[in-house]
Amino acid sequence: MSKCKLVIQRESPDQPLRGGGRARGLVRIVSEVDTRCRGLSVAVVATCDGPGGQSLTSGPAVEVFSGDLVAGQPRECPFDVEVPPWPLAYQGVNFQIWHQLQATADIPWATDPQASVAVRVVPSDLDYSAPDQSKVFAAPNWLLKAISFLFPLVFVFNALGPKLLGIILVSVAVLGLPFWLLLRWYPKWRIGTVDFQLKPLTLAPGEWVTGHLSIHPRGTLQAKRISVRLVATEVCESGSGDDRKVERFEIYSRNMVVADGLALPGERATRFELTNRLPPIAAYSLKQGSNQLVWAVEAMIGIFGLIRWNETRVLSVVPSRDQAAQLALRPASDARLFELLDDSEFEGMMLASTPDPADLPDEEITFEETARQFWSARHQPETIALLLEALQGLPLRATAMIQRRPVRGGPADRGLQPEELAISAQVDDPPLPLTLYVPRQRGDGFEQSVGLRWSGIAEVVGWDDGGNRLQLRVH
Repeated sequence: MSKCKLVIQRESPDQPLRGGGRARGLVRIVSEVDTRCRGLSVAVVATCDGPGGQSLTSGPAVEVFSGDLVAGQPRECPFDVEVPPWPLAYQGVNFQIWHQLQATADIPWATDPQASVAVRVVPSDLDYSAPDQSKVFAAPNWLLKAISFLFPLVFVFNALGPKLLGIILVSVAVLGLPFWLLLRWYPKWRIGTVDFQLKPLTLAPGEWVTGHLSIHPRGTLQAKRISVRLVATEVCESGSGDDRKVERFEIYSRNMVVADGLALPGERATRFELTNRLPPIAAYSLKQGSNQLVWAVEAMIGIFGLIRWNETRVLSVVPSRDQAAQLALRPASDARLFELLDDSEFEGMMLASTPDPADLPDEEITFEETARQFWSARHQPETIALLLEALQGLPLRATAMIQRRPVRGGPADRGLQPEELAISAQVDDPPLPLTLYVPRQRGDGFEQSVGLRWSGIAEVVGWDDGGNRLQLRVH
């Protein structure tokens, strides 16, 4: 059995790939024995991992080599493959989507060797269209459930006889019809005319959704509760057939209207203006494998008990064509952070997540490389001084884990300004400690971010020799 090893080297490995763009690099293949490679192909593969298992979606595969391999002599094969525009990377709560650049060699009489490297696929300036999510539960599945439920009933009713069967069917109709009228027809009749409008129905993270809810009852109506909320739901399917299970997990919810015990006059319409802003999270409407992310605005008018009027408008959340607006989006797993903020704090977080294009750094200098340089030189004061001279004031796209609530700042924080707070954070790889200088008005938002990952634009300010900490000023 031939043993063959593959190694992938990608151009600019620290840079994310753009959906619909190109991935370039080379694959090094070496065999322990003389053999023939019938084909070496490279493709970008997306993996969706959720409660129902994993599903794979592969982009176009490109064959980069076929021919004889000499034992011990490596062969380098350049590649240039297309990055699928969809799906994009998604870091959710109950399912995730990630990408790999995968190479596979077809070797006779041997297990086909493979190699892969993780890549991050982010939106480009393409026009993205959201999937059809008007029906989260497909009708055929309900039909199968109904059929599976009716089959045993047929045998039971056949055993009971036609007379008893007729009595049961009439009883079900007599008892069931009032409940249907009470729960379905009566709310619409009693509440009267309801006008529920939203615009736009297609928008990007951080954009506004507006509209109105107008209620004109037939007579004066005492509403138990009126609510309108923006909600994002992960819908995960697992199992099949009779064991099929669909679970819904709300990962974000924010009220647009909440009114309890409100009297609605019958002589005129009561109108509620709706306005809300989507949080700056990388959570686009998607349907991948057995998993979906659905954005919707849900309206409910409760009269009493279980008697209520409900209606849902599904939104299409797509990537912004402004690539600068995509840089500071938090992962979908951070969505709950924005539920806890009041309106002023929410707007502050939104402004902090919108970088100024003029502040964007040169693509050749990355925060990851900067962190590695400072980490390597942390015990070399002269090298640290040279790095500060070269990088001080340079804006970088930074990502770190927030570790501590805002503090006053220590003696080493000479660059801390009176209107700023010092916050402890740390880079994952290398484990470089950071001190972030943030505007004081953003302190509450960072206080609620302890233990969460922060991303944004920051500039190098200085270095704390005592704690070996890089100091950054957050824009």
